[in-house]
Amino acid sequence: MDKNFDKWGTVSSYIEYVMATGLIMLNSLAGKNSFLNSILPSISKSFEHSAAILGYIGISVNTIVNIVHNIKNNAGVLRTTTDAIVDIGVGFGTIWAGATIGSAIGSFLPGLGTAVGFIVGMGIGLFMYFIGDEWVQNIKDFVYDNTVELRNWATETSVKGTVKLTNFFTKTTNKIGKWFVRLFC
Repeated sequence: MDKNFDKWGTVSSYIEYVMATGLIMLNSLAGKNSFLNSILPSISKSFEHSAAILGYIGISVNTIVNIVHNIKNNAGVLRTTTDAIVDIGVGFGTIWAGATIGSAIGSFLPGLGTAVGFIVGMGIGLFMYFIGDEWVQNIKDFVYDNTVELRNWATETSVKGTVKLTNFFTKTTNKIGKWFVRLFC
């Protein structure tokens, strides 16, 4: 994806950063404060849900922006579709990886684990932002090339199948016709 279009990823990262920083501060303040300790899990859950929503919005925005980009560059329907599928798949894969790692860490460090999980998720996000473009483009090229190959194979197979079917019906109707000729002539 063109980095000029990746504004939402940056905005959502800053929002998540502020939320994680607040969570870390609350966790450090909680100490023996029973009220803060009692609300910390629900704040942590709210943070997780907010981060997930931001992630889904990010996937949507990223995919739509890339579709518009492909349309402007006359990429074609097949290329635009396969690129969108890859964008969605990579986006969900990134969210899944961050959530899995965050959950694993969170099970060892309740409350603070969410913030640590955020940091790991941010690392995955930074990887995708700085290194991932080439990686994602390679996936898009692979999916597109194999889809074209599959389409060509299916077209060739269906043409061969149509010719075989046409020949079968021609031979069958000729045999039926000859049978009627013999029967009535």
